[in-house]
Amino acid sequence: KALERAPFAPGAHLAYADSTDFYTTIDVRSARAQAAHQLAVLEGFDAIDRATPPGARVMWMRPEYVAVLGHREGVPFFYSWSERRLAQALLDERVDYLVVSAIYKTDDDNRRGDPFAVHPHFAEYTEPVLRIRNAVNGAPAFMLVRVDPAKVKAFLGGS
Repeated sequence: KALERAPFAPGAHLAYADSTDFYTTIDVRSARAQAAHQLAVLEGFDAIDRATPPGARVMWMRPEYVAVLGHREGVPFFYSWSERRLAQALLDERVDYLVVSAIYKTDDDNRRGDPFAVHPHFAEYTEPVLRIRNAVNGAPAFMLVRVDPAKVKAFLGGS
């Protein structure tokens, strides 16, 4: 497995051999699918600085990932928030972009949760900028969406 150094997907910078799951999962097919999912998320974070202008503020539950991997200012969201609280934070914190990922971490309060429960209707007030799918099974892995403040205000007025 360590010899699989070719990019895991067309245009990717990472290889299957760059993923721990690729080594720790015995079945090669399953190992590829799990590794492709993680690698797609890492590729997504790496692309943030190419997909956003300098000074953009990007929200994810772990802002340090945005800062270190995406080279943009990260703004946290919290699993304890309601969908309405998240939408208000997008406005209050002047968030330009939101990361939507199938892989997620604990938030800054060290809570686990499902980000889709916090922002189930994000598509109502955002526009997709970057979508990356799992190269093996086609499942969504990473999405960067641009926040439209006018649509957020409309969402808040209607919810």
